[in-house]
Amino acid sequence: MEYLDQLHLTDEIRILIASIVSFILSFYFIPVLVRIAHSRKIYDHPNGRTSHLRPTPRLAGIAIFISVILTISMLTRIISFPQYQFAIAGSMIIFFIGIKDDLIGISFGKKFIAEIAASCVLILFAGFRFTNLHGYFGVHEIGYILSFFLTLLIIIGITNAFNLLDGVDGLSGSVALTAFGTFGIWFYINQEPGYALICAATIGSLAAFLWFNIWSKKNKIFMGDTGALFLGFLMSILVIQFNEMNLNASLPWPIIASPVVSFGVLLIPIFDTCRVMLSRILQGKSPFYPDKSHIHHHLLSIGFSHRQVTGILFLVSIFYAIISFQLQYLNIYLSTTILVVSALILTYIPVYFNQRNKSENLPWTVIKSESQKNQDKLSG
Repeated sequence: MEYLDQLHLTDEIRILIASIVSFILSFYFIPVLVRIAHSRKIYDHPNGRTSHLRPTPRLAGIAIFISVILTISMLTRIISFPQYQFAIAGSMIIFFIGIKDDLIGISFGKKFIAEIAASCVLILFAGFRFTNLHGYFGVHEIGYILSFFLTLLIIIGITNAFNLLDGVDGLSGSVALTAFGTFGIWFYINQEPGYALICAATIGSLAAFLWFNIWSKKNKIFMGDTGALFLGFLMSILVIQFNEMNLNASLPWPIIASPVVSFGVLLIPIFDTCRVMLSRILQGKSPFYPDKSHIHHHLLSIGFSHRQVTGILFLVSIFYAIISFQLQYLNIYLSTTILVVSALILTYIPVYFNQRNKSENLPWTVIKSESQKNQDKLSG
């Protein structure tokens, strides 16, 4: 770190190096982890709820975590990210709980407690918390108690949203790629190189992972809970910082309604998680009851392949990331309504065709059968 400072690298060069180094590290570590998984028979086995057909390693989260943390540690100026040590401490808790879940499984209760502990490290020691509602319900600045519980809820919510979205090859990773890219650009424009570097390191690691996850046959691997939870936890830090920074109207590019933009950028994982949990509650089930009611499950059911589902939702995530920055200029309630209603409509389309296919036995079944064959080839 001291040696790099002596080189007088610009922030732009550091950010570029971060993405390249993280990519190289992940690209090296992932095949190693695949070989370890094969030798130790550490697989994600197919079951009635998963969409893959063959046992597949699910340890890529280890490579993502190591690559991102090493890169950040080597290239970040601590002065530009003073909460660094606490962010790492919280991430370590998430990492180890994810590893345990990937290797031997863990109850939801224990995972939830670990997530609370990691969140408290961010809130109590690093000072990451929402201090303002930005005009929602006519409220701006909020007290510490409400701030604490609101922040705790959002950190845990975003962390698990990315994990629950991880049901199709490349989906969680590509949606995360959009989110980290969007926030990374904004942080760079607003002269926050430390956070921009975090985004760049994560993007580099995700790019390497997506190559193996989607296109590689020999070294195909899943992200696992380790990777998905870590990405969600890291994203929650960026969302908090993004909203808190926008309380300062003198920024080079201030956002008028930052909660709306945050919601829009993360619309797919957040909205899908909320919709599925609410649907389960209305059916008298636990909101954490495992089923196949996520948006990607419905898209698969009407005949799309893994790659097609990922491609569709990746493009949708890009669309919402762009449009949410335009919606900030509208009334905060109107812009939120537009996002929610449009998400409801887009979600209902595959649900409608899926239900019609089941009830009327339409020709979609033929399309689905052919697509399933292609999907099986990809999964295998």
